[in-house]
This record gives sequence, structure tokens and C-alpha cells, in this order.
Amino acid sequence: DDLLQGDLKDKFVAGTTEAYAVDGKTYALPVELNIVPVYYNKEIFAKYNLQPPKTYEEFKNIIKTMNDNKVTPIALGSKDAWTGSFWYMYLADRLGGPDVQDQAVASSTFSDPSLIQAAKEAQDLVKSNAFVKGFNGLSNDEAKSEFMNEKAAMYAMGTWEVPNYTTNPDIPQEFKDKIGFFKFPTIEGGKGNINDWVGGVGVGMFVSENSKVKEDAKKFVNYFVKRWGELSVVDAGIIPGTKVDTSSVKLPQMFIDVLNELNNASKVILYLDVQMKPGAAEEHYNLIQALLGNAITPEEFAKKQEEALKTGK
Repeated sequence: DDLLQGDLKDKFVAGTTEAYAVDGKTYALPVELNIVPVYYNKEIFAKYNLQPPKTYEEFKNIIKTMNDNKVTPIALGSKDAWTGSFWYMYLADRLGGPDVQDQAVASSTFSDPSLIQAAKEAQDLVKSNAFVKGFNGLSNDEAKSEFMNEKAAMYAMGTWEVPNYTTNPDIPQEFKDKIGFFKFPTIEGGKGNINDWVGGVGVGMFVSENSKVKEDAKKFVNYFVKRWGELSVVDAGIIPGTKVDTSSVKLPQMFIDVLNELNNASKVILYLDVQMKPGAAEEHYNLIQALLGNAITPEEFAKKQEEALKTGK
């Protein structure tokens, strides 16, 4: 906490330091970050006179247009259930606001109406044929190939994929030039902000309370976090937890755009499964697959998730 009141005050992307906070006190600082944009094929969109959506109604219209023209709207491989959870988390945020999921995990209560409505909306996406055929039996790699081979128009995945659309020498430039991204759209009447991003931090830096060189270690962490933020994207292709001054870096435009979005983020919504204890997270995966497979109702989904949270495992 004391470092965040000094040189590092307001330097972190909104919502990232909460990943290492307990009871309002921050015990570590994030040095790595990923968020989940919706990548899209600009050529496919242009063919059908479509623009990146800002509202959920526009998004649903894109899905309908793709289906009408026999194009797979979205690549999803929810055999790896964490990928399906991205869609649920965005729906829950846009309906219930940036704190509803954090509060649900913290209180072990999954009864907020927006959490149930998000489950219903997720099932409605399935019913509208939004996802690639057989998505619940496909791995993420199999779904990703549908997008990379231009058989699907959209793909929601972490920013670890950005090099595939910018700097990866093994990917044809012709393909990379076709890919853009957009923010998950807002839902009319919902409490979410279009600048809320689903995402999560990776590596964090801690200083032991019992360290004999605690103050020196804190100074090093302060230096490292700032210097890492300046170098990590350019030299390693890794997005830091701190905001980046994009006017001073030479990067492909998509990287610049992602960094600018993070600088303006209202909050990073931390991955639900990462917030949960292992048993509850495993049950979350099972429930996401069951929900998207229409094997349970939205109400059953919420009830079972709450039960898993309450077990405390």
C-alpha cells in the first residue's frame, strides 16, 4: 500500500492491484496483464457492410448477418471451459456492473439477478447459433484454427494472441492486416461500462514482511515495476500492469491500440475462476459447459455456483 501512495500512485491500470489485495490492503504489485478483446476479421465484416458493434443489439445483428450468409460468427472452444467463461463474465459485467462478480465471490452469493440474466443471455447466444458448430467439444486450439483459417468472423481471447496479428513472422502479413478488435458492447439498461475489460494479472512482486532488507527491497520493486513498464512491451511483447505512454514506443498499431484502451480502462474484471478457490473454480468450468450445452437452467447455474462457493474449497 505504501508504494501505491508514492511514485506508483495512479500508475497501474484500473482494477489490477486488487488481484493482490486482501481486506482492502495491497500485498503485491502486478507486472504482467492480459485482457480479452473480441478480435474480428475486417475483410469478412466489410463484405457484409458491418462495423464493430458498440451495443449488444448491433452485436446480435452481426451474428444474424453472418448466419444468414453461412459464415460462422464466433470461434469458441469451450471444451476448455475457461474460454466460455469469458463470454459469461462480459455479459455479467455489462448487465450488473463492474463489481457484481467480485462481490459474488467475496460473499459466496450468486443470487444477484444480473448473474442469472447473464446465464440466460449466454444460452440465448447459443440458441442464435453464435458459436462454431460443436463448440462445447472443441478445444481452444481447434476453435482458434477456425478464426486463423478465416472460417469464423470473431474470436474472444486474451491479448497473448496479439503477436499472432502483429509481429509473429510465421503468420502471413496479408492475414495480420485483416484482423482488428473491439470492446465487448454495452447492453441497454445494464450497469456495465464499455471500458470494463475481462482480464487478469500474471506475475506479481512481493516483499517479505520478515525481510532484513525490506526497505531496500521495496525501493527495488518500485524501480523494477516502473522500468519493466517502459521495456516489457517493446522488448518482450508482454503487456505490463502499469499504464504505458504510447507516444514514446514503436510498436504495431494493434499493440498501441490495446495499450491505449488499458490506459483508459474503467476497470479490469478479474477472471472469475482465478478469484475462486480451486474446487469452486473447477465447478465453474463444469457449470459453464453445462450452461452452454443447455443441460441446466440459468437458475440452476447460479444455485450450483453459489453452493460451490459456500463449500469453501
